Amino acid sequence: NQSSAQELKGALFLGAPSPVRAELLFLAELNGEVYLVSISPATGELNWKQPLVANQGTTIALDPQRRAFGLSPCVDSSLVICPTLSGFLVAYDLNRRELAWSRAYPMNSALMPGAAFNIVGGMDLRETDPMLSRPLDTTVLVHEGVSVFAPSNGTAVYGISNTDGSELWQIGHEDGSSFRYVAGIWNQLVVLVYAQKILGIDLRTGQPAWPEIEMPSGSHVVGKCVRSESKLLVPSSNQSLVELDLLQGTVTSETKCEKPLGNLSVIGGQILSTSPFELTSYSIRDSFQ
Repeated sequence: NQSSAQELKGALFLGAPSPVRAELLFLAELNGEVYLVSISPATGELNWKQPLVANQGTTIALDPQRRAFGLSPCVDSSLVICPTLSGFLVAYDLNRRELAWSRAYPMNSALMPGAAFNIVGGMDLRETDPMLSRPLDTTVLVHEGVSVFAPSNGTAVYGISNTDGSELWQIGHEDGSSFRYVAGIWNQLVVLVYAQKILGIDLRTGQPAWPEIEMPSGSHVVGKCVRSESKLLVPSSNQSLVELDLLQGTVTSETKCEKPLGNLSVIGGQILSTSPFELTSYSIRDSFQ
């Protein structure tokens, strides 16, 4: 559609669209502002676009670190929860066609372009350190009216009420904590993954559900986990699958694998491990979800 193309000319799509009702919703940045955009899945025609937030600092064109993270909206009933990586989490009400709330969060200045050096001639002169610790997944997880969000350029993990955008809790990233990602939400338990430990916290209060679990033998987490009921399988740097009991908060077993491990996923009766080097399949007996 030519008119839609003109309205979105120069926009950078920030991630994959989310199908909602008879619309495709996605996030895009245009002229330094982040928009929630709706298009028709049948024709690609633009239905509407809603400005959410103006960027703090530079645009995404000059921000390679922010460009590296995909952003997609998620839906809780009529609310569309929108991560922006611009210092705000924003909710849009599809029924009322208006912004419901926005929640500001402090950004980590060490991860912002120009934090260490000035931007000169449109170029960020700071050397980007790929080893600098930061959250690795920008997905907002929604469960029973609570959004759990760990912005990759932020300083904490947040539990936000979807009713009014109020902060229920936050878990700050301490120096050297090496937070990696939110593994998921099971019942009322939020599972937080760090480089060498796993935390389980209450969805409503942010209080610990059990003492933190240290990775065995000083190993590191090397990828995404998979869960089956109350069991969590964690890939470790010592080439083992570490099984955790989420009810008790304990390590129940450690299984040595033939190949180095990476991100885990389950297809049928197979666990797939995607490492930087290869894709490996392992047979499993239990049903995973």
